[in-house]
Order: sequence, then structure tokens, then C-alpha cells
Amino acid sequence: MSRYVFDFVRIRGQMALARQMHMAASYWGFVLMSVHLGLHWGMVVGMVKKRFQGRKLPEALPWVLRIAVVLAAGYGAVCFYKAKIISYMFL
Repeated sequence: MSRYVFDFVRIRGQMALARQMHMAASYWGFVLMSVHLGLHWGMVVGMVKKRFQGRKLPEALPWVLRIAVVLAAGYGAVCFYKAKIISYMFL
């Protein structure tokens, strides 16, 4: 795709297709990384609990963190919808 690095490769006229495929692959990568993180969420929570084991933490902290995670996921879903990323994913 680079005109400088791969100048010896004489491929012309395929840039639009290459860019579209690159965008689709990167959006699919983001979605799959999010799913992967969700599948391992219990492990992430366990590591955080282990880190703070034995310390006195406020009782409201787990609920505040849960609400923050739900708000972040909701904001991501709204942005995903508004930016019409699904159309990029399926070209």
C-alpha cells in the first residue's frame, strides 16, 4: 500500500480496495478484541481482587466500578451505531 516502502511492487489502481479491506479488518479486530476481553472478564476481576487483597476498601467501590464499566460499554455501543461501523465491517 505504501508508495515509498513497496515502490518496487508495481501495483496501481488497487488502493481503494486495499483501504476498504484494511478498514474492515481493523474494525473486525476491535470487535473481536472486545469479545475476547469480555470472555476473560472474570480473570481481570480476579487479578484486581488479588491485587487489593487484605486492604480495607469502601463497600460502594464494586458497584461504582460496575456502573463505570456498563456506562463505558454503553457509550461504545452508541458510538458504534452512530458511526455506522457495521457498514464498514461488511463493506
